[in-house]
Amino acid sequence: MMKIADILATRSVGRMQSVGVMQIIPILGEDDEHFAPPQLDASTSNYGEVHVRNRQDRDTILPPGSAWVVARSAQDHAVAGGALVEAGRDEKIRNAMCVQQTQPGLIPMGDHPLHLLPARLRAEALRLRNASGYNRLWEPIARFKTQYGLTGQGNLVDFLRGFARQLDEFVAEFELVPEQLGAIVLIEGQIAGLEVTPSAAYWAEVWVPLIRICYGALALAAARGGSGELPATRSMLRVDEPSVEGIERAVDRADQADRDVVAAVVTSVADRSLTVDPEGTQTLRGATLQTVTGSGLIGQVVTRGHDDARFKYASLMAQSA
Repeated sequence: MMKIADILATRSVGRMQSVGVMQIIPILGEDDEHFAPPQLDASTSNYGEVHVRNRQDRDTILPPGSAWVVARSAQDHAVAGGALVEAGRDEKIRNAMCVQQTQPGLIPMGDHPLHLLPARLRAEALRLRNASGYNRLWEPIARFKTQYGLTGQGNLVDFLRGFARQLDEFVAEFELVPEQLGAIVLIEGQIAGLEVTPSAAYWAEVWVPLIRICYGALALAAARGGSGELPATRSMLRVDEPSVEGIERAVDRADQADRDVVAAVVTSVADRSLTVDPEGTQTLRGATLQTVTGSGLIGQVVTRGHDDARFKYASLMAQSA
């Protein structure tokens, strides 16, 4: 058993960013250059089978819930769990899932943009990682689409196309900060996910897929179905005195309120325990990828070595997302 405090050890947090019902607490730290950003070529050689190629000179980590949604006539695919991919080598993932029910065809090997499944589907895919059938995510996708007023079969692309503008506008309102390796994500004041990557370069590679699609989809759903009120974790700027000094005091109070929220969130999440699932562990040259669950979360972690900084990667999502 492990605690999230182990994952956060040696790392710090930055100033919280807020947009609507979503908030991001940046996780900061030093780079670990052992793992390259996930710049991978991908293809499908059969339905339910994804072939990835690491074209870099360092090992990398394929994030869980990675998806390839292509413009050509080929059936889009996603993986359930992540994978360790050796430098300059190929990895064949045989428990992948089709995410475009009505489109036949195979994806040719190429540098296709990396997507990440919306958080609800990403968590569901991990729960189904040991199930059989390349079509096992079609029904969850169809249910997912109804939250956004969409009907039809299990085609993820319907959501991505239908809400492209809103997702683009949403991600543009958040920003990367120096030394950022990850983030704690809050939706309506509740922890929706915790992401930690090996380096700022890796984080920059997954930033848009995570914020735009994975967690952005949650924020859109919450905004559509919510009361319209901002979460209690968002501090308001209240100016009691209409002067420069009054504004400065109001900003100081709001900043302190944000710092208090960040401290409370970090303390709360750090104490959560996680249990390792013994099935599906992968090792590669001293690194180990494992699936973990507990405290309402599901995800995967990568460790390497035995010191306090052994946690190199973590992607944890709320199971009820």
